[in-house]
Amino acid sequence: MVRILMSVTEAEIELNLLPWRAQVRRMRRIQLLIIVVASMAVVGAVVAWAGTELWRQWARQSALVEQLQEREQAMRSYLHEQTQFAAAADESLSRAAQRLRSRRRSAQVSQLFALLAPFDNTAVFQTIDWQDFELTITAYIEKPEDLPGLRKVLETWASDAGWLLQTEPPVYQQGTGVHLDIRVWKT
Repeated sequence: MVRILMSVTEAEIELNLLPWRAQVRRMRRIQLLIIVVASMAVVGAVVAWAGTELWRQWARQSALVEQLQEREQAMRSYLHEQTQFAAAADESLSRAAQRLRSRRRSAQVSQLFALLAPFDNTAVFQTIDWQDFELTITAYIEKPEDLPGLRKVLETWASDAGWLLQTEPPVYQQGTGVHLDIRVWKT
């Protein structure tokens, strides 16, 4: 074994340095503690900053979501109003179209009556029935020779008005003349 021998002065110097070394160690520990605390403070500041930024982003997103929900509600209200308006307009247009069809039908029937006027003396129009888009006429014609003229008038009227004409074969009945059933419907 090798022993290290020190002189007395070296030993004294060594003994004098012991408190100083302890103080240096304490200083290093304090420095280390300061570094650790400073590092923790920096980490805490970064975490606090990140938390603040996250909170700001959350607040912005919450405000944006709220705005979007308000816009969605406004759009729903607008669409509901527009749907009601469209339904009312559709109903109004439907009524107007019905009135127009009724007027047109009345005009067409008036035109038919005007065309049938020359046959008033020789024909008896027993029924003229108008149901939706179908017109049924039952007539008795006293003079069979008027039948082709009446048919021609009805065919011309139906063609001009855009209707289809169907006549049943005429039936001659003693005492009343020729019985004729006519059916006209919209194409």
